[in-house]
Amino acid sequence: MKKFYLIILCLMIAIINAYPNAAQPGVFNAGGTKNFSPLFPEDSINSKKIQMKTEFVSVDLYKGYAVVKGVYRMFNVSGHEVKIKTGYPINDNLHAGGSHGTDIHFDSLYKIKVLVNGQPVKLTVSSEKSQRKYGDKGNWYVWETTYPPDSFVKIEVYFIMNTNESYTRQGYNSEKKNGFVYILESGSSWARDIDEGDIVMHLNDGLRIEDIYGISPSSIFQVNEKMGLLWYNFRDLKPTDKNNIIVTYFKNQKEFIFPDVVKKSDELFTKIDGLEKIFKDNNEGFAAFTFASPFELGVYWEFYEILAGIALIIIGLPAVVIILVRRRLKKRKKNNSHINL
Repeated sequence: MKKFYLIILCLMIAIINAYPNAAQPGVFNAGGTKNFSPLFPEDSINSKKIQMKTEFVSVDLYKGYAVVKGVYRMFNVSGHEVKIKTGYPINDNLHAGGSHGTDIHFDSLYKIKVLVNGQPVKLTVSSEKSQRKYGDKGNWYVWETTYPPDSFVKIEVYFIMNTNESYTRQGYNSEKKNGFVYILESGSSWARDIDEGDIVMHLNDGLRIEDIYGISPSSIFQVNEKMGLLWYNFRDLKPTDKNNIIVTYFKNQKEFIFPDVVKKSDELFTKIDGLEKIFKDNNEGFAAFTFASPFELGVYWEFYEILAGIALIIIGLPAVVIILVRRRLKKRKKNNSHINL
């Protein structure tokens, strides 16, 4: 009888440990994107002639949304003119098994605006599959850029993203919280390493460092808590999945109206133009900081865990009582035998 109950208990513990892996963990519907990258196979070949020398990415985080500005200095390392169609995927996803063992899905980009050497360019939406690692879902915002030989080209990109629809899943549980994703990995599609890059995030709407639930990688950002600034600097980087940035922060808002945000895009873009200056004027107050994982949830009990716990009590408690009673009876019998002698 004792062995029977021990076997039952071991089986139930094994079931509890196995269940949390039944659903793929991840951050879903997050506002985010990848670095702009070549679209078609022929562009991918030519991309190895263009180096992303520097990038400066500004991010204004708000309750429910984020505004992003990327400034990229591209250099044509070949001796001849190169034309490439590049762009951003729309409603894409990434399986980040290499570094996170999770799925990252992200939402569309809104009011996207691109300038090449200070001049706005016309964007089109392509539905052709690119057969590329970083955009095989089909829908892309696309533009064509001409790179003169041995010359720099400055590309500036603005867009807004909805972070309020994001949720984090772990096992069969999930939590609603804002999600922001920036996939640096796709920058490896260009020639050579990225010489230098900065990513600066600014907290708005009264957000504080404590409102950030988690960031991956956990310790790449330095923090200026007084100014609500986070800064990541890198040099000579060939980005991989380990460099992808995932942020979860604040709780989702029930009464949030994202279309109202989109309507004030001009105002938001003007504001983010000033973030680089704010950063440079306050770059002495930064300190190292380690964040929690953005994929972790709070303490919780899943439904099946509650059932398993009840079952353990129902089966385990009688088993313990029976074992104790049998031991007591055995001891009493032994004592009685000793008295009779």
